[in-house]
Amino acid sequence: MKILYKKYIDLILEKPKTFIVLSIFLAGLVSISLMKFESSFSNRIWFNEKHEVSLKLDEYERIFHNIDSLVIGIERRDKSDLVSNFSQIEELANLLESVKYVSSVEAIPRAVSISSKEDDIYIKEILSLEEEEKLESLKNQGDDFRHLLNKEHTVGQILIRFSSESDLSEEYELILDQIKKIILKYDDYKFYIIGSVASNTAFKELALNDNLLIPVSAVLIVLFLYFFFKSVVIVFLPIFLSVMVINITISLMAFSDIPYNNILAAIPGILLAICLADSIHIMSSLYLKLRTQSFLNSLRESMIENFIPTLLTTISTIISFISIAQTEIEPIQHLGYLVSLGTFVAWIYTYTLLAPLLLVLEKFVKVEKKEEKKFGSLLSFVVRFKKVVCFSFFLLISFSFYFSSKLKVDSDPISYFKESNKFRSDLEHLTEKMDIQRTVDLVVDLKKGDSISNIKNIEKLRKLVTYIEKKDKVSSVTSLLDVVRKMNKVLRNSDSLPTKTKEISEMLFLYELSASSENNLELFDFSKRYLKVRVFWNIKNSSESADEIDDIQKFSSKIGLDVFPGGDFVIFISIVQKIVETLISSLLTAVIFVFFLVLFIFKDLKIALIAMLPNVVPISFAGFLIYHSGFFLDIGTSMIATITLGIAIDDTIHFISKYVDGKRKYNDNYLAVEYAFENCASALIQTTVVLFFGFGIFIFAEFLPNRNFGFFTSVCIVMALLTDLLLLPAILLFFHTNSKRPSKV
Repeated sequence: MKILYKKYIDLILEKPKTFIVLSIFLAGLVSISLMKFESSFSNRIWFNEKHEVSLKLDEYERIFHNIDSLVIGIERRDKSDLVSNFSQIEELANLLESVKYVSSVEAIPRAVSISSKEDDIYIKEILSLEEEEKLESLKNQGDDFRHLLNKEHTVGQILIRFSSESDLSEEYELILDQIKKIILKYDDYKFYIIGSVASNTAFKELALNDNLLIPVSAVLIVLFLYFFFKSVVIVFLPIFLSVMVINITISLMAFSDIPYNNILAAIPGILLAICLADSIHIMSSLYLKLRTQSFLNSLRESMIENFIPTLLTTISTIISFISIAQTEIEPIQHLGYLVSLGTFVAWIYTYTLLAPLLLVLEKFVKVEKKEEKKFGSLLSFVVRFKKVVCFSFFLLISFSFYFSSKLKVDSDPISYFKESNKFRSDLEHLTEKMDIQRTVDLVVDLKKGDSISNIKNIEKLRKLVTYIEKKDKVSSVTSLLDVVRKMNKVLRNSDSLPTKTKEISEMLFLYELSASSENNLELFDFSKRYLKVRVFWNIKNSSESADEIDDIQKFSSKIGLDVFPGGDFVIFISIVQKIVETLISSLLTAVIFVFFLVLFIFKDLKIALIAMLPNVVPISFAGFLIYHSGFFLDIGTSMIATITLGIAIDDTIHFISKYVDGKRKYNDNYLAVEYAFENCASALIQTTVVLFFGFGIFIFAEFLPNRNFGFFTSVCIVMALLTDLLLLPAILLFFHTNSKRPSKV
């Protein structure tokens, strides 16, 4: 094998310009597919269209129409009562109905008031009532309208629904722009825009803003590279390489019809760090050899001695990212595959583009003649305190695993936005003013041939609603029962539910004659097979919500009702459930494959075990950090351990490779460790700094999963370096005792 890759390297160095042209040509050719570049920030991105979650969404939309919605909060700037302004709100609702793709608009003036006078029943829109009648209706039916008007009548909501004829994800911005132009005409009002259309657009803005961090990261890395290498060419070439690799990866993403989203926004930053890590090992070795050899020989030897280590680190990184791709959460799946592909391209281009460019631009590469850095003091410390070092890290691992075991899997999508974000502040304002907490829609399937007016079904529904209302964190529940109760109050002056199927049928018939079909869809579908139960509760986290839904479904089953969650809520519950599966399977996959990779290359079981042991530290430390930072395992944090392993093992492989070379050269354990320090410690430190900037820049991301991913990964990468420079040599010295050197230096 060594003969083969030496010939390959010689071929590259013999025809550098040919390889440069071919590399750039292939990158340009692939870039054509950027014309297909698309982005999507809808809730549909999380699972593929054939997944059971997507099929449930399809079923819900078939029953109750499009889940895309928009809520416009409305409040007068002078904080005055909205009742006297119902005509203006109705005017606004009419204008909003003219927006493309809008199918219906629900507002308080259009709410249905049910009342009686003598023997007559009146079912009218509130706007058509006299002023006193409006106030009376709002007083008597206040709970029915609480989602449209608060108790003080100072803040209202306009609910906009969209047609389900096509996917609107590409039209969100256009829709919002049209709506904003309309509401800007009403200077006397403050508006708060929330709902799925607004949140998806806000997510897109986060992704675009987070992309601006990549140039900042590049600048920091450039400054660092120049500080160490003191050469403009050495600074420029790795950045140029990174741009080429990122461009190829994004192009292949577009070619594969993978839509760009918030999770995939992390790809450029990750690949920037990975590309530079390989480059630094080549350039660092080159600089060491240039002190005693010609440029061509130095470059050739640097490429040869780093070929296997960089190939190994490339494979280990690919294994880690492919392992996180073994999930049903599609954006994480795409992230895993694309970064794996980009990592492989980075390794290929390091040899076919970076190395030839270094040779062609040889005369521009200036090397300062300075004394080679030694790490004798650090090595002496490790030799002297190797038992203390091993014991200290053992304690760290023990404590970290203990706290990692206490981590909870959870997420709150609203917390993904910063508190200063407009969408989040609008949502929190309306939640407070409307006294309405988070909502979840439950769908009751009465099965084909059954009737919603059947008294037995009404009784079952009553039991279900009563059970839900008794839950501590539930503030209210709306359902078909509200209409039945109101109609019974008006018709028979009774606060209880009717007791006969015929009575319920008559009530619903009267209601349907007067209420619009869109209002009916809030309660039951056109076929009258499905009922919607909307629950308002003070639960923010997905895991607790999932537990409550599971409890409700179990109770429903006991009373003979088939209930399932509807709307996009089911997506976030499913994401939480899949995170655990992803975390455990991906981590085990990565550990097993990396172990056998190291064993296959070095053909030494003891070395393979020693190589894996230090990498337990950053993995467990990641859990320790997440727990003590008060975060959960979610979309971002669940990937940290696996990716940290894939990147941290890179340093270990480089150190072990040099150690093995030193052992062959000197046949002395101490000298072998010393050789490893002298030949790769500088490169390990440099690559760690680059990786820290590459991942750490996401600390300033606006999208919380990216921010947590960047912060925890960058800190764990630093911990991995400390482990490789302290624990790894201590273990090597502890288990490999054949040495001419004393145990204490």
